[in-house]
Amino acid sequence: MEIALRRRLERLTRKPISLVITDNLCSLVHVRPSGSGLVRVRLHHMFLQAPPDVVRSLASFVRGPTRETHKHLNDYIQVNAHRIGGRPRRRVSSLNLSHRGFCYDLRAIYDRLNEKYFDDRLRVAITWGKSNASRRRTSIDFGSYDRTKRIIRVNPSLDRPFVPRFFVEFVVYHEMLHAALGYREASNGRRSLHSARFREEERQFRFYRSALRWESANLWRFLGAA
Repeated sequence: MEIALRRRLERLTRKPISLVITDNLCSLVHVRPSGSGLVRVRLHHMFLQAPPDVVRSLASFVRGPTRETHKHLNDYIQVNAHRIGGRPRRRVSSLNLSHRGFCYDLRAIYDRLNEKYFDDRLRVAITWGKSNASRRRTSIDFGSYDRTKRIIRVNPSLDRPFVPRFFVEFVVYHEMLHAALGYREASNGRRSLHSARFREEERQFRFYRSALRWESANLWRFLGAA
């Protein structure tokens, strides 16, 4: 069944697929393209019995996720939630239930940045946030840091193939700086989240200028969508 599913995905996507079937409780669908053209796909075993329309939605995610296919896969997961962990679940609200997304593993990114820029001393949690895809927006926060709960949340709209890894890393690094530096209180009593030191440290990110240029050129993709 696994071989048959892989072949169907390859036929629909016209891409070479490396397929791994898992019993993961959190990351039910994970897609990671590689530089060689091979696409690495990890799927929960419930998809081995997926009907043809669900397989087509999976293929659409491999090519490039859309809101429609995201909803279709979510619906399928909710119907088959009893297969997760061997027991029924009351609610499965999202495919991005943890740090593992379709394209990017936030924990892997966090660990690499923690070692490179923070001497592996930072201790905070990281997760994908909730999607607001149905809302029309004029602004967007790509990430946030909850100082009370010590949690970094990254906007799931970044978990798409067209978003370069260096930009996701930049967003994570920015929020890690918030966790590491905290905030300063100015003489007028206001909190300064982006102090001079923060901006100086932010510029130490290897792809700082590339990230700013990419954000400026691609912000329109995330704004104004119905």
